[in-house]
Amino acid sequence: MTQIPVIVSKGDRASCPTCGMAVRIIRRVDGYADHYEAMVTGEELSENLEPQDPVTAERLRQLRKGKKTVAIVGMAATSCSLAPFDDEDVEIWGLNEAHAFKWMKRATRWFQIHNSDSWKRYIAKREVRGHFNWLKKNPWDIPIYMQHAQEIIPKSVSYPLHEVVGEVFPLFKRVKIR
Repeated sequence: MTQIPVIVSKGDRASCPTCGMAVRIIRRVDGYADHYEAMVTGEELSENLEPQDPVTAERLRQLRKGKKTVAIVGMAATSCSLAPFDDEDVEIWGLNEAHAFKWMKRATRWFQIHNSDSWKRYIAKREVRGHFNWLKKNPWDIPIYMQHAQEIIPKSVSYPLHEVVGEVFPLFKRVKIR
């Protein structure tokens, strides 16, 4: 098994190679670097993230030219604001409570795959308030993929789990999953 080399940094702080944001290196018991996490989270995150610089944005736009492109935008503090929100040719797929942050400028599809106990809470993860109301209002008027379509969530769609699994793992196409 290949070991991850120790990342040399000042203490256990470094900068993300993608966006330059301050990150904390998380180490395994053997001292090797395992992964890194942003040093800012929550509301600080939405206030401090810089948008993608114009040179990088143009270079990526050229690489996408002529291709259908989807940006699946999660909530990693090191990269979530780097999505090409201003490029209308790119589909933006958002998830969970990301709509509550200023950097999430738009989306063309939404994914809330957690069970209803999770998304019906008034205070959701990351101290986001009103997530359930946002799902019900669907202000961007986009499909919202869920475990099962919900009458109370406009444009909710049952996530096609079995079809996706069959595409990703063709062996499962032959196995009937109940």
